[in-house]
Order: sequence, then structure tokens, then C-alpha cells
Amino acid sequence: LEQMTVTSACDPEKIVWVIDELHDVAETVRTYGDLGHAPGADRPAIGAMPTQLYLLAAAVEAQMRSLVHVDRLCASRLWAPLDKARKVMHFELTAADTIVVSAVSTEICVAELGEAHRRLTAATKQLRAALQSPSIATVFESLEKEAERLRVFVAAFA
Repeated sequence: LEQMTVTSACDPEKIVWVIDELHDVAETVRTYGDLGHAPGADRPAIGAMPTQLYLLAAAVEAQMRSLVHVDRLCASRLWAPLDKARKVMHFELTAADTIVVSAVSTEICVAELGEAHRRLTAATKQLRAALQSPSIATVFESLEKEAERLRVFVAAFA
């Protein structure tokens, strides 16, 4: 039988930055995503994107905690097999601010959403470098899908 090796890598500090960035992008999309009116037949909609980005951020955090837990558990068994103590993993996640603006122009909305697309794409790239695990592949696909949806939305107003 051929043996298969699965490699995982996890950089919690960089992943926490990605999670915070996903929250901030979600709030930007929530604020500027409607462009002041409902989407027409010729314009795409992104209404559920903020919720989807929060769900993806939660999936990333869960995967990070799982990998860190396994690392710590293996290390504790190696160095102190009889030690039953457990430590709580606490990461410095920040709360995303909800953005409130009065009426703004479509140009401002498009600019903000274009920047949100850039940030989402950069966060996805950072996550690929910071978290490597076969079980996170569907999250990467979903992040890329959301980034493409945002790109198409912004392009429809250009």
C-alpha cells in the first residue's frame, strides 16, 4: 500500500489578520453594496455577501483552532504524557465596526466596493500562505467566488 502524507501549516497571527479583514470587508459591502437602490435587471446583487463573508471567517477560525489544538495536544502528549491540564486558546480578534453613512454617490460606493474587492483578494492570498490544510479547500473556493461576485458587481457600474 502506498502511504499518503498530508501536510498542514498554520500561522495563527496571520490568520487572525485575515479573519479581521474579512469582517471589515463584510461591513464595507453591507454599507455600500446597495448603491442606494435595488439592483435592476442588468445589475447583479450582492445582498447576502456580508453574511457569507462572516460565515467564511468563522470557518477559517474553526480550522485554525482545530490545527492549533492538534499541535498543542500532540506536543503535550510528547512532553508531558500524564499532564491532564488544558489551556484555552485566546486570539486577539477585533470587532468590526459597522459603517453608517448618509446618502453618498454611486461613484463613492463603487470606489469603496472596489477597495473591498482588492482587500478581499489580498486576504485570500494571505490566507493561502498562512493556512495550508486539505480541509480548507472549500473555504478558498468560496472566498474566490465571493471575490469574483464583488468584482462583477463593481464592474457593472464602471
